[in-house]
Amino acid sequence: MPPSSDRRAFSLRIRPPARDEQISLDPDRFRVYQILPMPVDVNRAGYVRHTGLSGDRTTMPRALLPVTADRGIINLSSLRNPADPLNPSSRFLGSGQPAMIWVDIRIPPETPPGDFRFAVELNDTRTSAISSVPVRLTVHDFVLPDERHLVLCGLIDWSALTRNFPDRFESVRPMRLGRGLPEFARTIDTLDKLVLLAQEHRLVVNFSRLQPVVKWPAGKPPEINWSAYDQLVAPWLRGEGFADKVPLGFWLIPTPDFFNTYDPQSRGEYLEQAAAHFSQLDWM
Repeated sequence: MPPSSDRRAFSLRIRPPARDEQISLDPDRFRVYQILPMPVDVNRAGYVRHTGLSGDRTTMPRALLPVTADRGIINLSSLRNPADPLNPSSRFLGSGQPAMIWVDIRIPPETPPGDFRFAVELNDTRTSAISSVPVRLTVHDFVLPDERHLVLCGLIDWSALTRNFPDRFESVRPMRLGRGLPEFARTIDTLDKLVLLAQEHRLVVNFSRLQPVVKWPAGKPPEINWSAYDQLVAPWLRGEGFADKVPLGFWLIPTPDFFNTYDPQSRGEYLEQAAAHFSQLDWM
């Protein structure tokens, strides 16, 4: 951590293994994140029992904030102040706080097994490398298949999206979301990025209030319009929006708002229509 009085421009540089090491890692294979503390409820018996720690901590390093790495160089002036993690304009340099960096490395599947060496350097604009940390990378002799044989799923509640992205979700009615409509562009872009981030880590996320447009005429089966909904979720369920083209392996049948307030017969008819609709789609 540079001293708070130092105003030089600092950066981290990741030096990948040399080509004569039989491994070629371009800088774009490194994904860099800043680890930021987030509020955590630890005042529970289960936390104390499983960790052996006291329950008086209120923040833990749990959030990974993406950091831009230009050809393996990370500008430290872009990092947030860990003491003010929710403020996008806060800065690490000059804060007196240590910064934690997380680096993901995407290993090409054709890489031979073995140990490889590279380095992480701290640089400034006045000198070259101030310090360097050697890193040893061990590549094992197996490759995870693209296909997911174990599906890990999670549900993102719509209220969480509204709370964290009020400018994108607060005034949006989920059943009206549609691709290609400019008023929903930022909202759908956020949903796409959340689904993509989870899929890259072999996870599946569903959103609690995504739903088709439904009308409930008295004495008749519900009338469901799937058009906008199908356009929204099709890239995820087909895998078109992912680098490996592997579609999501699990998706919940959507339930409309106030679903439980309708009579059992209407709810059953809706679920039958929804199940039939999903079974006929070519991307399921």
